[in-house]
Amino acid sequence: SHTVPDEIQRFLQGMLGLPFFVWHPIAANDDVILGPGFFERVARVFERYADAGAVCPHTLTPENSEIPEPGIHRMKRKEGWAFTMRKALLDQIPPIPEGCRYFFGDNWFWWFTYRKFNMLWYKDTGNIIWHEVGTSVREINGYRRIKEKEKEVCSRALMGYFPGSKKEAKR
Repeated sequence: SHTVPDEIQRFLQGMLGLPFFVWHPIAANDDVILGPGFFERVARVFERYADAGAVCPHTLTPENSEIPEPGIHRMKRKEGWAFTMRKALLDQIPPIPEGCRYFFGDNWFWWFTYRKFNMLWYKDTGNIIWHEVGTSVREINGYRRIKEKEKEVCSRALMGYFPGSKKEAKR
């Protein structure tokens, strides 16, 4: 279990008197380490871009440790290992379907953000996280079989909300 440093707690409590994760819920794999200033940077993106439904940080991995020029960019693809949703938007999205325990929840949020609410996902390349890719997945026994089944469940559920679409849940 991790504890949030006191200075971050004070900052978060000052925002509407609520912890940050109540105001803007964060979805992150358990193999992600948030960088300094993570919360402040996400809050600034939401304040600056009214059409932001979700904000993603820039991810460093053992295979990709290059730090880009800081900037805010509209995303064309989702990233599911670490993103923060606008709470008011999240409250309007139906729950992730039963049967999607590990995978494709990010697809669920991506589809509703764009297709139903016409809101965007933004990447803040100045907000850095570290991701030990695959660490969580290795802990799931039979993850390939589970992933295929969950893909089918999520795709079928999305088609129920967005009939006529030929897209499916992808990973």
